Amino acid sequence: MWFSNTQFSNTQRKARKFTARKSWTIAILLLWCVTGCGSFDGSQGSSGIQPVGFAIATSTIESLKQAPNVNAIVQIKGQVGQRVPLLGKTAYELSDATGSIWVIATDAIPNPGDGVVVEGKLLYQSIPLNGKEQGSVYLEQQRQLQHTSAVKSDRGTSNAES
Repeated sequence: MWFSNTQFSNTQRKARKFTARKSWTIAILLLWCVTGCGSFDGSQGSSGIQPVGFAIATSTIESLKQAPNVNAIVQIKGQVGQRVPLLGKTAYELSDATGSIWVIATDAIPNPGDGVVVEGKLLYQSIPLNGKEQGSVYLEQQRQLQHTSAVKSDRGTSNAES
């Protein structure tokens, strides 16, 4: 039988095993890069922030307020306004061309003026006053997808964190 392993020297067998391992390693690395160069557990890395410049589908703030789908996971883009410290959390106002919404976050708190894209759960807080509903929708931030700092560098350009 000419297919037997005895016809190949040990060096030839080792070279074949090395080539097969190398091929699998290259295939896995290519797959990893094509799927976003994230970590193997499916997360976006340690920060969860995507590089600036990638398009992320977002909802307008006005559309979220007009037809609130409470408990839905949404993505919104805007500029950070004022911040308010809470016990163990921070609330910040996020505005786009259509309106503003409050975002409650525990980490990755952006500075006023920064541009961000955040993902979070849309929630509603009921506030009845004198028989009228004064409640509002707000966003509980789950992760920050993009962040562009408003702070200017020495060269006069915006710093972008990724």
